[in-house]
Amino acid sequence: MRPATILAWACAGLAATATATATAARADDACPMDFTAAAGGSWSTWVAEAIDACLADPACAAGGGSTTDAEMAALMRPAHTRSPTGAFARGGATLGGRARALRAGGPMARDAHLQLAASGQAGWYRGVRVCGRTAVDVGARTQGSSGAGIVFPHGFWAVALGFEQDWQVQPSLAAPRRWLRRAYTSNRGSFGFAVATWRGRDGASSSVIPMRVELSWRGQAEAMASPKLLKTMSGAAYERVDGDDRLMVVPWQVTSTERIDPPDPATPAAVAIDPTRPSPLPPGHWLARLGAVGLVRDLADGTRLDLAADLVLSPRPIDCRGCQRFAGALGIDVPRGRDRWQLRVDRAPFLAIDDVVTFEDRITAGYQRPRARHTLRATGFAAATRIARTPLVTTTDVTATGGVALALDLDVGAGLTMTTELEVARSFYARLDGSVTPVAEPAARLGVVVARKFGAGGTSRVTSWR
Repeated sequence: MRPATILAWACAGLAATATATATAARADDACPMDFTAAAGGSWSTWVAEAIDACLADPACAAGGGSTTDAEMAALMRPAHTRSPTGAFARGGATLGGRARALRAGGPMARDAHLQLAASGQAGWYRGVRVCGRTAVDVGARTQGSSGAGIVFPHGFWAVALGFEQDWQVQPSLAAPRRWLRRAYTSNRGSFGFAVATWRGRDGASSSVIPMRVELSWRGQAEAMASPKLLKTMSGAAYERVDGDDRLMVVPWQVTSTERIDPPDPATPAAVAIDPTRPSPLPPGHWLARLGAVGLVRDLADGTRLDLAADLVLSPRPIDCRGCQRFAGALGIDVPRGRDRWQLRVDRAPFLAIDDVVTFEDRITAGYQRPRARHTLRATGFAAATRIARTPLVTTTDVTATGGVALALDLDVGAGLTMTTELEVARSFYARLDGSVTPVAEPAARLGVVVARKFGAGGTSRVTSWR
């Protein structure tokens, strides 16, 4: 079937269901949610509001004895000044069709999918919040993702619990070398809290000794003797979050990996991932990153700055060409009228699923040109990947990858948006050929998506925002 025919059928299916109803999704509705979303209901925020109320009362602020019992009771139950109150509910859905063609060192592959997505949040601004989301591409190779979460204030804390799942997802052409050349499935559970969390008058949340823990079960069918458990713990001495802005003092992160139900070493299943190298399985490994300050901030002229610098720690030597023990990021996003230009440089270590440690140096550039009926997007990346030597890995080669992507989002009327995207790259994931070791190869991909979002913003009952 030709790509044009596939796209026509996808669009017909979309038009046939365009009368479905749902509520709208908001771009800032992440799910699972971070625990800072519930900072407004913590006892720390209540104490701060009580102090605000006292400072606004001359007698209380002066420390005199003229404050009556009734006035003192009012001060101890202050009007909410640091967070909205009331209940809210909002959600959204998107329905679309996609046709795509991929060329990577062999015959051209074509596929078509029906895309469905829905998400929602509900709860109280100063209490419990719950969220859920799901997205699925239905076709010959069905894949998708889902997530659910809950956040709530608890004493001086705010607490978050979350779960996410990706199933049969293909790594993107720009993905770092952390997977094998096949679709992956990942189940992630997360937990976050801080010793004390409070909402500021400006709406920003502050946390003392925040901590986040994530457990990720990762598997790639028929490729490994057993699946992997990736454990990530991160935190800081102090953190301030204001929308997308973030300041972290002494940020840290520890990542470790281990096999789930490892096989008996005496059995053939215990042979190394690469059957041509029957070496003993390497032990579990961990990497740690320790920094002084991490900063993501919008400057006065709308320029956005992202800055981080970390020392990389490991229990055993990391031996590879150019693997200095530091990591970090420097990113800048500059507006020019309605257009935006982005440039970012990253250096990051990864624990790959095949028991190797990789260091990647990457530079990414982007441009976005929004207009009334269309938006043009262009991105490009170049990366150098180094693999640390282990008993199973003896090479010290540096692998170069890179590529460009051009996309056009077009409003075609009747609530429909058509996105056309062309990608050309040298990628570890040009093909899903079942290869154990990712090999960088050239690839070109052309995709067209027609979609429609439904809803008008959901419902919300806000008592105050002062």
